[in-house]
Amino acid sequence: MTERIERSIYGSVVKRFDKTTGELYAVKRSKFSELSRKQTDSYAEDPRREAKILQYLHDIGSVDSIIKIISHGDNCRRNYHEIVMEYVPDCLFLIVKTNKLQINTIKDIFRRLLEGVAFIHKNNICHMDLSLENILIAPDLTPKICDFGLARYLEKPYIIPKELHRKGKYTYMSPEYYACDECDGRKTDVFALGVCLFAMLYRTFPWTLPKEDDPFFRKIYKEKALDIVFDLWNIRSNVDTIDFIYTMLCPESSRLNVEDILNHPWMN
Repeated sequence: MTERIERSIYGSVVKRFDKTTGELYAVKRSKFSELSRKQTDSYAEDPRREAKILQYLHDIGSVDSIIKIISHGDNCRRNYHEIVMEYVPDCLFLIVKTNKLQINTIKDIFRRLLEGVAFIHKNNICHMDLSLENILIAPDLTPKICDFGLARYLEKPYIIPKELHRKGKYTYMSPEYYACDECDGRKTDVFALGVCLFAMLYRTFPWTLPKEDDPFFRKIYKEKALDIVFDLWNIRSNVDTIDFIYTMLCPESSRLNVEDILNHPWMN
């Protein structure tokens, strides 16, 4: 028994009930015709690569904050590739949009996200599309990082190919990634985490585009005048929180890595 949850780039995501086990699963179905049509762009989102990365992470002992893969493969009878994953009912974007989370809850969710990203970075994988929309939330509030379609396995120095730039959601992109400059994929993930935390704390995004033409990006990122923006938006925050946000929403050379963020005093 299946029920569609949402559309995807190549097909749809459906909810499947297994009568034998009584378990619910999420199944990402990608039509062969759509996959073939986009094969010309080797840097496009790729469900088969996503499945291989999720399977690899699972096989080496993945962590709770990464979506669990059950199986994957081609369904030739129905002409689609499918990834079967654990079913997680809620999306962090919708939770942030409809609820004001308490600071301790935000810190707990963010800590688990950092642990998940630390795990994939330790294993030379960069997600490249971290966002509230790509984080699911289990009933016990465990975050589940999903949508690894743009993820890449990168050797040191973890440089992202220029052809991959500007793939994903602009609001979460680091300015160097958006500008198609040479950049470190791990630091790009950290920047996206900073945008996620900003949205969780203040229920709004800091900017629309990460470039100087965007007045709020210029004010917050270039001028480091977040306090002035907060006065304009009638948002109250403390200096320690603002300083912590700037450990992620700053130039790549100054941006902390995930392990340092986990050990930052604000997280304790």
